[in-house]
Amino acid sequence: MKPRVPASVSEEYESLYQSLKDAVNVPGNIGLAARDAFRLAQSHYNKDFEYALPPLKYLPTMANENITGEIEKISNMTARLKRELPHMKRETENIIGALEKLAEVALREDKREYHGLARAFIRFMQREDQILYPAAILIGDLIEAKAELEGQKLAQLHA
Repeated sequence: MKPRVPASVSEEYESLYQSLKDAVNVPGNIGLAARDAFRLAQSHYNKDFEYALPPLKYLPTMANENITGEIEKISNMTARLKRELPHMKRETENIIGALEKLAEVALREDKREYHGLARAFIRFMQREDQILYPAAILIGDLIEAKAELEGQKLAQLHA
């Protein structure tokens, strides 16, 4: 089971991914271009839901709630994202390239729904790369810093 992330992000991603998966079955050039994009997106999608996007679910509650029980889990995910970020960015570039080809084919064949799908998926991938990944990393860093600060305060109280 995939960890929950904010509904707007996860639902949008799931919808785009499922639509791309469905486009694979379209006959002709659309299906061929969709297969190329989907092949590249598959592994990336799984990584996103495994460790890149789950830390985002903590953003709304970070200031108000104690999440110390989750610190190690979040820290492990964000540490992995930091290590994998260069590779994830290369994957994103390759996926965007394949989606651009799908958009071109769809435009040539006057298949506006597939052009729209490709453009929407490209925008999502760009937002993921420019906003969501950095936000997830910052969440991990902030949670670790907050836990360290709270640990220091506890140590001072017991001294």
